[in-house]
Amino acid sequence: MTLLQGFWDTSAVVPLIFREIHTPRAQATYDQAESFFAWDWLQVEVEAALARRQAQTKNWQTWEQIRPLFQWIHIPSPEWAEIRKQNRSWHLRAADAAHLYAFTRLASIRPSLQLVTFDQEQLALARRKHWTLAS
Repeated sequence: MTLLQGFWDTSAVVPLIFREIHTPRAQATYDQAESFFAWDWLQVEVEAALARRQAQTKNWQTWEQIRPLFQWIHIPSPEWAEIRKQNRSWHLRAADAAHLYAFTRLASIRPSLQLVTFDQEQLALARRKHWTLAS
């Protein structure tokens, strides 16, 4: 079995912390993963989800177990103009555009990288662009 090199969106991480409709697929993907990559803003988004849902201690502990597995991708401010330019054709929410920009940058040097997301707009764009999705 080939292990997954995944670039994770928040929509795929939150179901690992809270029981949701996507939890079984997120857990199966997590169990297959060899490498975990994400834009570093994912940390802010996940912790915002925890705070907004008034998470219990066990949810925070789950996040604290998952978080160190990630290799964080930073987008320096000089690249923000490129994100804005890309998003003129992508038509995504700002954070989603940045997530996918970071994915495409890393995928250009890691061709086996797979996008792990349950966000419908991201999935639609990824399919149109023929980006590799985790199944």
